[in-house]
Amino acid sequence: MRKKSRIETDLAAGVFAGKKTVELWRDPKNHPITSLIEIVHPDLNPFADVGVRIFAKDLRLQPLGQVKSGTAFNMLNASELPGDAILYEASSGNTVTAEGLLTDREVVAYVSPGTPEDKMELPQLFGVQVIETLNGIQKARTKGAEEGNANLDQYKNPANPEFFQRVIGPQIWNQTNHSITLFCTGLGTTGTMIGISNYLKGENPDIRTVGVIVKEGDSVPGVRTKKRLEEVSLPWQDAIDASQTVGEYDSYEKSLGLIRKASILAGPSSGFALHGLHQELNSLEKHGELEGLKNRFGEIVAVFPILDDPRFYIKRYFELLPKSFFKPIKKE
Repeated sequence: MRKKSRIETDLAAGVFAGKKTVELWRDPKNHPITSLIEIVHPDLNPFADVGVRIFAKDLRLQPLGQVKSGTAFNMLNASELPGDAILYEASSGNTVTAEGLLTDREVVAYVSPGTPEDKMELPQLFGVQVIETLNGIQKARTKGAEEGNANLDQYKNPANPEFFQRVIGPQIWNQTNHSITLFCTGLGTTGTMIGISNYLKGENPDIRTVGVIVKEGDSVPGVRTKKRLEEVSLPWQDAIDASQTVGEYDSYEKSLGLIRKASILAGPSSGFALHGLHQELNSLEKHGELEGLKNRFGEIVAVFPILDDPRFYIKRYFELLPKSFFKPIKKE
C-alpha cells in the first residue's frame, strides 16, 4: 500500500498535487472566483452622484493568466477530436494560447496582419505555429475541415459562450448580491456577452446588456468593428439591449486611467468596455432613463470585464497618446 504523501490535492485550499495535477489545474470548475473590484475614482465613475456604482470583473486573474482558458477548455472538452488531429484556430492571442497550453496536439494560429509582435510571440512560447494572414476565420475553417485536422471555431462554437454562462455569469450575479442592473462588454467572438447575458437575464430579465463595437477604421485588440462582426456566427444580436461605438484613442486613454487611478493592469479592450459603459450611462441620463435601472437598494450597479493586459501593447500607448501623458526618461 502506497504511503500517503505529505502534500495531497486539496481543492478547497488551492492545492493541486499528484498524477492528476495537470488535469485538475486545467479544469475551470476548480479555479478560484475572480475578483470584482469597485471603480471609485471620480474620473472613472463620474456618475456616482446619481447612484451609479461601477465594478470591474477581472477575468485575467485565472490560473492560466488569461480570460480564454475556460473557453478553450470548454471547446476542447465538448469536441470529439481524432487523437492526432492538428488544431487550426483564427486567434490573435488568448484563445489559441490557451489551446496551446491545454492540449498536447499541434496548434496552428491564423492572426491578422498588424498584430503586435510581442503578442504573436506568446503563442510561439507555448509551441503554437503562427501564420499572419487575411481571412483567418475562413482559412481556419477550410483547413480544419481537411482529414486529420480540426477547427474548434470560437466564432460559432456554442461551447464558447457556455463557459461564461455556466461559470462567470453566476459569479457576477452572486458577487453583486443579485443587484446588478447593467452589464457592458466589447464584442469580439461575442462569447463573453452571450454567455453572461443569458445567465443574468435568466435571473432578472430587466438587466440591461450593452455591447461595444469598434469604430470603423480603428483597431482595438480582441474586439471588432460592425463589419467584422459579420464574420461571427454566434447570435450576439439577441444578447444585447443596446450598443455603443468606441474608437482606439478613447480605449487606450481609459485603459491608462484604470492603470493609474484604479491600480488595475487593464489593457485597451478593458478601457474600450469602460468607455462604452460611460457612453451608455451618458445616453440614459440624457434621456431621463437612469432612474428606471435602479435596483432594490436604489442603486444602478454596472459591471464590465477586464479582459486583457496592457503589456502587449506598450508601444501603441506611446504612439497613440500625447507625449504629455508620459514622463520623459532622464539621464544623469
